[in-house]
Amino acid sequence: MRVIKAYFGQVRQGHRIRKATSVMQKRKKDNVTKVVNDFEALSISDKEVVITRVLANHKKDFNLEKHFADADVNQDGKLTAVEFHSYITSQFLPKTLSSSIGHSSMEPPTAHQLRLVMLASGIPFIGFGVVDNLIMLTAGDFLETNIRLMLPISLVAAVGLGNCVADVAGLSLGGVIESFARKLGIQDPQLSSTQARMPHVRAVSYFSQAIGISFGCLVGMFPLLFMDFD
Repeated sequence: MRVIKAYFGQVRQGHRIRKATSVMQKRKKDNVTKVVNDFEALSISDKEVVITRVLANHKKDFNLEKHFADADVNQDGKLTAVEFHSYITSQFLPKTLSSSIGHSSMEPPTAHQLRLVMLASGIPFIGFGVVDNLIMLTAGDFLETNIRLMLPISLVAAVGLGNCVADVAGLSLGGVIESFARKLGIQDPQLSSTQARMPHVRAVSYFSQAIGISFGCLVGMFPLLFMDFD
């Protein structure tokens, strides 16, 4: 008899716990709904103030670096308007709305967009190739001519030192080259995050970069025309 009473006591206790948990969850849901409704009743300017205060007071709760990395599809450290819009749409709008807005993002890029991808990817690497070979050959020739008076280094060693100088210079000139390339007026391909991840888009970007840097390296060899090898 005691065992039966204890069993039913445990059943009643479990029921009370589940009921209390359900009430707490309902209260939390009601509180969230109330906050959302109050927020919706605000004006646009008041909504901006609320969002600013929440982000300022709780910025540690938001992993902004992760959000930026997820939105930056091509991982170039720069967030374009298309990447930002696509990420916000997919993450923070209702699924029905985001799917209707982002329906076109599932379509393959047009031929015009792919041409813009080729230009945007290849032209900066032409600059990288020119600068790299230009500095390497110029610095290598200078070091080979002047340092050999003090140290018995070979031509290959001089070229290696010149390449070291070119690599160091490339670190500081990379931003300048990219900035100059943007000033040429190359249009943004306006790809969505889904389109930018498509294999053929990545392939076009890679081969454009490879062709660009190869052509740039060939152009950057022009100092050889003015060097005396006698």
